Amino acid sequence: MIKKCLLLFGLLFIMACDPIEGTLVMPDQPLRVKRDDGFKVRFYKGDYPMKVSLAKNKKSIHVQIDRKGITTHVTLKVPPGAQVPENGRFELLGKNSGQTFDVAGNVKTTKVQSESIQEWEGCIYYRDEYVCRRRRDRRHPRRDDRRRPPRRECRWERVPVEGSRDVEFHYLTTTVRFSSQLSSPGEGTGTFAGRKVNREKIYTYRGRCL
Repeated sequence: MIKKCLLLFGLLFIMACDPIEGTLVMPDQPLRVKRDDGFKVRFYKGDYPMKVSLAKNKKSIHVQIDRKGITTHVTLKVPPGAQVPENGRFELLGKNSGQTFDVAGNVKTTKVQSESIQEWEGCIYYRDEYVCRRRRDRRHPRRDDRRRPPRRECRWERVPVEGSRDVEFHYLTTTVRFSSQLSSPGEGTGTFAGRKVNREKIYTYRGRCL
């Protein structure tokens, strides 16, 4: 029962940023899916570009399958209390997701941290400056006023200034690979392999911007 509660396609934090892209391969019998409009369609033998992403509310998974320039939108509900494996097998039955097919597969996550890097980088800081600007007069100027010097307004303002600072950081590269099977009861079984790479810059020191 716990196995059946594992969430489809692994890491939520990666899926929430960008979709995981891959290819749905149908080798023989068709796969029946229910579109978001409720209409059921079949994907026959062939290869189909496919994207998987997590909804912002994290309560559903959105799937996009392309076929001859037409995109089919499919939604799978996330079961309450679903667990998210970084590594291991997952399974999601159609009766729990509200779909016409079951999903089962494997997730593998690797994390690689680079060496620490020290360098100077550009930054922005603010300073107070006494700024004067020409005053705008909305009234129509008279002929005599055109000969007079323009009025100016001066005041203190916070002004952005380009600077630089000493920093120390490293890169953390997270790669998620997974393979899965999508099967409709009594019909065909398709395979979907996807890969997602996320590279994050992590600061360990930031000097003052000067």
